[in-house]
Order: sequence, then C-alpha cells, then structure tokens
Amino acid sequence: ALALDLQSGVLIDYYNGLQDLQAGRIRAIGSARERFCEDGLRPVRACRFSAVLGFAMDPDILAALQDPTVRQRTAMIAVERFSAELHKAFQIQFAGARMIQSLQTTDLISIFWPSDCLGAYPGLDGNAMRRLASMQTTGFAQVLAYWLYLLFPAAGAVVAPIARSWKLARQESKATEFLIEVFQIQTTLLNSTEPKKAAPSAESLIAIKDWLARIKQHYHEQAGSFLKAIWWPPGTQELRELCHTVLASEPLTIADLQIQGTQLQEYGLRGAQIGACLRCLQKQVWLHPEFNYPEQLAQLIEQCKQDQI
Repeated sequence: ALALDLQSGVLIDYYNGLQDLQAGRIRAIGSARERFCEDGLRPVRACRFSAVLGFAMDPDILAALQDPTVRQRTAMIAVERFSAELHKAFQIQFAGARMIQSLQTTDLISIFWPSDCLGAYPGLDGNAMRRLASMQTTGFAQVLAYWLYLLFPAAGAVVAPIARSWKLARQESKATEFLIEVFQIQTTLLNSTEPKKAAPSAESLIAIKDWLARIKQHYHEQAGSFLKAIWWPPGTQELRELCHTVLASEPLTIADLQIQGTQLQEYGLRGAQIGACLRCLQKQVWLHPEFNYPEQLAQLIEQCKQDQI
C-alpha cells in the first residue's frame, strides 16, 4: 500500500511496497493466510496480479494458497467474482496464459472446475502451456476457447457445462464454441496441407478459404489481427503467408460477391434456392477470384442452377 503526500511530495510506504515493486513481487500485508480468510477472492486476485504484472508471488502467499481453511473460504465466494477475474486477465496480452498457469500451479482451478460433470481438471502439459503462452490474442472468448481446445479433444462439448458453472453470458459461450471450431479446423488444415507446395489443390484451397471466410464473417475488419495472433507451428510459414494474402486481397464471404441475393430472383430462384446458388458462386469465386464481377457471375448462375437440379 503506497500513498503520496500531495503537500510535501513524500511517498508514504509503511509496508515496503516500493521494494516489492522493484523486486517484482506480489506480497500480502501481514499474514497472507489472514488476508485470504478475510476475503476468499484475494487468492484469485493474487493470481491475476501476478499474471498481469508478470510478478512472482511471495512464498507466504504460495503457502497460504495451499491452506485448507483458505481454500474453503475461496470456495465460498460467488462464482461470478471468479469469472470477473478471468475476464480482467484475459483482456491483457499474454496475461491470460499466465493466469491459467497460476491457477493450475496453485490448484485453485480445481475449486471452480465443474468436476461433477467434467471430472477432475486434466491440466495442461508443458508443451500445451507454451502454445497457450505464445498466443498474442486477447479477449475472454479467445483465451477460453484455446484453453479448452488444448485441454479436450472434443472441446466444443465442454463449453455448455463451463458456461453454466461459471455463469457466462450466452454470447460468450457461443463465441467460445465458434472459436474452438476455428482452432480445430486450423489443426485439420495444418495436418492435411503441404506448406511447401507451390499451388495447393482445389480441395485444399476451398478448405483454406472456407476457414478464412468463417473468420472474416465473425471478425470483419479485425480478422487479419486475429489471424496474426493465433499460434502457428514451426515450418508452416508458407501456409500462414498464403492465408494472410488471401484474407487481405480476395473475396471470401457471400457479402464479398458482386451480386446480391435479390438479383437472383431475376433468374427464377426463390427461397432456399437463392442461398444455395450464392454458396455455389462463393465456391466458384474461391477457385477463380477473377470471376467476381457481375458479368462473369451471371454466366455462372445457370451452371449453379444446374448443379442444384
């Protein structure tokens, strides 16, 4: 605790807080055990402060975090307070990964983990933790999605119990489910494409552009920043550069097409036929971006109609 005397300009530091700042240390005033028993959220906040500032926790704090009484007190807090601390940490670059690591190292995560429906917290190994730490992305849903993706092969299925247990907003759980799918598709692309191949096959190109279209439709003008922030394994520079180039310069979403759904009514299409035709045109443009002009698209419409038949 620090204070500044505005009249004299003297820094008031009764508890050697400046020394702690200089040492990069998180320390409680007095007994950490007593402070944590006063407010069960303080152990979680200690993890957040350590994550956000990159400071180490004092041995007295680390010992108190294993104290059964402290853990019982922390288990009594409203889960919304725990979720709020996650939100604060996950908004700061790299702090989300450090927060997760602190919760895992101290085993505080087991207090809030919905073990009744998901079993014991499985934990991230060293390699997975390094991948999480390399993510430059921020935002609650993005960090949560990658955390769950690294924990579970079928991560999408665990979002609902997590959301119920941690009282997450519906839009947050939906965004998390979407992002897990994005990470899963990325893994499939990395495993199935040949990064050093000069010209990807039509099938690979469609898969890549479908993935990029999902990202663009969700993030709009921030799609490039998201693509840059996510983890890419070594040896995939060619694929990463291709994705960035395509995202920046080629039509990907149906909204990018130089034709509107209402115009397709002139070709006798109605209802679901219009949506199917637009998706057909989208795939054609993925393979041939130069076709994305009204005249060329008009020529493709009859072909798409025949494909529907």
